[in-house]
Amino acid sequence: MRYGADNRYVYRNVTGGVPCSAKVFGDPAYGEHKTCEYQTAGRGYENVKHGRGWEYCGSEGGYCSFSGPGEVRYGINGKFVVRHAINGIPCALSAFGRDPAYGENKQCFVRLGSR
Repeated sequence: MRYGADNRYVYRNVTGGVPCSAKVFGDPAYGEHKTCEYQTAGRGYENVKHGRGWEYCGSEGGYCSFSGPGEVRYGINGKFVVRHAINGIPCALSAFGRDPAYGENKQCFVRLGSR
């Protein structure tokens, strides 16, 4: 499941229903109207460790390097903030604006060609 707006999302693995609110997910897009979206298991964001179509591209403090447009997620264990980037992005809190997993070492994953 993902919660957010304007290409800024927090991702969570969920079972059953959860409230679609900042109290559950945090606020990935302050001041924007947010929505929740889901995909059934095995068909989307969190179906395997990295998720379908996602490739590891760096660890926190490093650089997520790729060519062209891509959707990059920053976090760990199903807790992510997502941004769109072109030709790479720092794998750092400064590039994503909020910490999706405070106190944990985060990683970056890219899905190429996302607009």
